[in-house]
Amino acid sequence: MIVSSGERTDVTQQTAGPIATPGDVDREARRTGPIHLQLDLAAPPALERCGTCRGAAESRRRAAHPSSTAPGRRRTWVLGLLAGISSLSTADADLIYFREGGRIQAPATLDDGRVVVSLGGERFSFLPEDIERRVPGFIPAEDWPARRTATGTASSTERFAAAWWALENGLIDEAAALLRDIAAADPAHEPTKRMVAILDRLAKPIDDPEFEPFRRALGVSTRVSRGPHVVLLHQHPEPEAAERVEFVERVVTAYHLLFAGSGVPLEPPRRRLVLAWFSERDDYRRFLIANEAQAFAPTRGYHHPAWQSVVMYDARSGEPLRGDLAAVAKRREELKSARTTLERIPTGRRVRMEMSGERPRVVGRSDGLLLIDRLDRDVTRRELLLDAERRAYDEGITAHEMVHLLAADSGLTPGHGVFPLWLQEGLAMQFEVVRGGTWAGIGRPHDIRLPDWRRIQPPPPLEPLLLD
Repeated sequence: MIVSSGERTDVTQQTAGPIATPGDVDREARRTGPIHLQLDLAAPPALERCGTCRGAAESRRRAAHPSSTAPGRRRTWVLGLLAGISSLSTADADLIYFREGGRIQAPATLDDGRVVVSLGGERFSFLPEDIERRVPGFIPAEDWPARRTATGTASSTERFAAAWWALENGLIDEAAALLRDIAAADPAHEPTKRMVAILDRLAKPIDDPEFEPFRRALGVSTRVSRGPHVVLLHQHPEPEAAERVEFVERVVTAYHLLFAGSGVPLEPPRRRLVLAWFSERDDYRRFLIANEAQAFAPTRGYHHPAWQSVVMYDARSGEPLRGDLAAVAKRREELKSARTTLERIPTGRRVRMEMSGERPRVVGRSDGLLLIDRLDRDVTRRELLLDAERRAYDEGITAHEMVHLLAADSGLTPGHGVFPLWLQEGLAMQFEVVRGGTWAGIGRPHDIRLPDWRRIQPPPPLEPLLLD
């Protein structure tokens, strides 16, 4: 379960240097007033770059979940697993610093003189002057073809290492394909044998559980989307629901491959796992209050042990994201109206432009349109950063809560609260990092969590945790 503090935090990788975070996406957007245009014959002043908020914000989000302790063999397995995945190598996309504030870690390309940032299947285009700095990074999906080709004549151990690299970097289909190739060439390779066995078991068709009572308990009308192992009850457009189902399926497969490869025998789902995705935060809270989980109403997502289901809400329905998105949409409409007015100006005439965040200026049609183009790109920057933030929360929370559900469904935790809090939540946190709209895989340090850890003084000793 992930607690919402109502504050913003940086959802990209921690990097030295003065930067603004997606959580600080132009707080002036809320103060942006209407654009005023007045005809004027004065000469136009030079265009100037407007200033934006560059402050950094940290989150006070905490994880809280009821638990008790039960030392045993499964806990020892998970301890060893956490120790192993804590040392995974870091894999990053390009880190883009914007001149007007904010940064994003996502694939970026140069296309016809423009910097194009890709996020969630969409492309956001900028001029080079919009970018303060671009730090080339490492993109696993782009590196994989060469890495895969290099395994052609390698040993089974070396090929398995490549498959494990793909798994830990979120390339689940690629890992599965290579594992099957290794098994075909070397059936005696034990780790591969275990992982292919769980892939075969996951490939068997399963049925829905009886979810209608849970669906009625949600208190809202929902549609149903399915994957091989999950049922999603939602209130979203079908493309968004399909994207969420595909993401959850990758988490399910990654979870079972990770434990199988580590020598931990777990049971795959016998019935589809059920998730509910509310479009409104208030409906999510009403459900929790009505289902004896009122203590968790401030959370963003929750694994409900009685219903054996996961519930979460769309981050776009909560503050401050809802307000920021509305402000950006309003700014976009204002610029559209201003563009229409400028395009109707007779040749040789000038207009006086006044807008919040910009000094008043007198411009001709061409100068005015150049200004509108720049401000349009600034709105695109805001939209990009806000969408990255939304995905980091929504998908990260979904993965986190799914791991709680998987731990219960697979028999890793025979009962609710068997693991101590730090172990129960720590395992789920290994799966929750999303950067640049892309799941980062398993074991990444979470930028949302790091400020919490750094504030703990003195650092907690390890021995009491292990003895808990």
